[in-house]
Amino acid sequence: ALVVANTYPALSINIEERKPALGSGYGGLSGPAIKPLTLRLLCLIKERVDVPLIGCGGVYSARDALEYLICGAAAVEVGTAFLVDSGVVKQIVGGIVDYCSRQGLTSVRELINTLRWEI
Repeated sequence: ALVVANTYPALSINIEERKPALGSGYGGLSGPAIKPLTLRLLCLIKERVDVPLIGCGGVYSARDALEYLICGAAAVEVGTAFLVDSGVVKQIVGGIVDYCSRQGLTSVRELINTLRWEI
């Protein structure tokens, strides 16, 4: 399996001191800001490899996880949201189960790679 992606190289500035805000200078951008970038990357990688992909980046809700699954992720990783609320995984799983039930799906596997590109 491959993890797609994690954090993106980033820089934050302390404007009062005119220095990098992070101790080592550069850091990693994570959370909701990277989800659209990573969803696109996951779709592109899915077209080129035949291994399970793990979607990672900006997963705070069932909707976020569902987007990764629909784009082709076989699994989803929760990082920053878990640090904020350790109960978020239970909420995400419950939301996925509710969604599958509403959609008439018997398994979350039925969602994987079901993105429709019709515009």
